[in-house]
Amino acid sequence: MSKYLFTPLDIALFFDYANFTLSDENYIEAYFRLVKLKLYYIEGCDYIRLKFKTLLKSCGYKRRTEKLVLRINRSLEKLKLECSLKCRKKCNIRKSDLEGKYVFWDIDGTLAPYRFNDHVSDPDGTNNGMSLKEINEHIFLTRKPSQHMMKVVYSCGARRNFIMGHCQVQQEMDDKQLWLDKYFPIIRQQDRILTFENISKADSIVEYCAGHRIDLKDIVYVDDVLAF
Repeated sequence: MSKYLFTPLDIALFFDYANFTLSDENYIEAYFRLVKLKLYYIEGCDYIRLKFKTLLKSCGYKRRTEKLVLRINRSLEKLKLECSLKCRKKCNIRKSDLEGKYVFWDIDGTLAPYRFNDHVSDPDGTNNGMSLKEINEHIFLTRKPSQHMMKVVYSCGARRNFIMGHCQVQQEMDDKQLWLDKYFPIIRQQDRILTFENISKADSIVEYCAGHRIDLKDIVYVDDVLAF
C-alpha cells in the first residue's frame, strides 16, 4: 500500500472491520479515518499529501460537486482534520477566490474561444476578433462557449456576475446579448456591460461600481491576456 494513498480495497476492509453501512458519506468518512490512523501511528508522518482529483477517484467520483464538498468538510470537522496548501497555509476546499465577490467576465477569449473562422483577430486589422463582414453574417452566434468557463461561472459562488465586453458595432452587441441569453442566462441583461472599443473597460467598471456603491476591493475582473 502506498504511503500516501488508499485503494478501494483498503476502504472496503475498513468498512468490514468497522461494520459501517455502505453509503457515500460513510465511504468518504472511512477514507479520512484511514488518513487519521496513519497520522497517529506512522512515525514521522505528520501530514498526508493528497490531490483533490486523487480523492475523487479513490472515492468513485468523477467531478467536484457542492454536495460532495459538504460531505468532505463534515468528515474533516468530525475527525478534527485540517487541509492546508503546500506552504502549510490553512485552506478551505469549499471556498473559491471568487466566492462572495462581484465578478466581471470578459467574453472574447474568456467565456468564448477567441479563434474562429481560422483566425484569432480581425483580418481587416481592427482590435476586434471579427471583421465587419463576419459580424454582419452573425458569426458570433455560431460560437460555442468554453465548457471549462461555464463550469467556473456557475460554480464560483460569486455574489453577483457581470459581463464586461468590447464591441465594434451595435450588431455585435445585439448578437452577444442573444449568445449570453442562450449560454449564460445566469448573468442578467441588466448586469451586462457592453461598450464600444474606444471606451476603457477599467473605467467602465470603476464608473459602474461608483454608481452602485460597490467597493472596488470586492470586485474581480476576469479577462484573457495575450503574451507579446
